[in-house]
Amino acid sequence: MKKASTLKKELTNFLKQEEELRKSLLGKMDKNRGLRPSVVASVLNYSNSLKILESEIIGQHELVLN
Repeated sequence: MKKASTLKKELTNFLKQEEELRKSLLGKMDKNRGLRPSVVASVLNYSNSLKILESEIIGQHELVLN
């Protein structure tokens, strides 16, 4: 005898599978979350060396002090 399938059962199974997949994917993503300290240091160094000046002739002028 063939098993009867209802929409409720199918949706319940689908939701369970999606939840398991989401948990497995998020578990992998959590390991890679965040920036490396070297990237953060590079961005901070660049922002400290960047100076934007106003000019009447050309508008804004960016100058990187290195």
